[in-house]
Amino acid sequence: MTQEEKGRQIVIDETETLFNRKDLDAINSFFTEDFVDHTGTGDKDRSQYSDDCVAIAAAFPDLHVSCDEVIAQGDKVVKRFTATGTQKGPFFGLPASGKPFTMGGMYMYRIRDGRICEQWRVADMLGLMQQVGAIPQPAEAT
Repeated sequence: MTQEEKGRQIVIDETETLFNRKDLDAINSFFTEDFVDHTGTGDKDRSQYSDDCVAIAAAFPDLHVSCDEVIAQGDKVVKRFTATGTQKGPFFGLPASGKPFTMGGMYMYRIRDGRICEQWRVADMLGLMQQVGAIPQPAEAT
């Protein structure tokens, strides 16, 4: 198996294990101790990212993430994904809405020694917030 094939499989397995099966105890097996999650709001370490995963699993217990496309080159892997679910619990200060959502996004990972050591993520958070009712939908054009 090539480095690229191994990287692709790590990303697919991480998505299935953490987000679809909600096996959050497996987080340490997928991420290095010095893991960094680069987000638009600042970098997070493995513990902070784990806390985010726990909050997401609690807010969206039926969350499902599909790997729509996974591309690898060298030690980098890019995943285009679609997430679906229903907000059944609080989500970062927002009360449960009971509303479903569908959201797309992308992750780029760097793999080292069979684990993820860095990730960059971009997701349609505005669309998610509109779908669960936290932000009003723009008025439709007439």
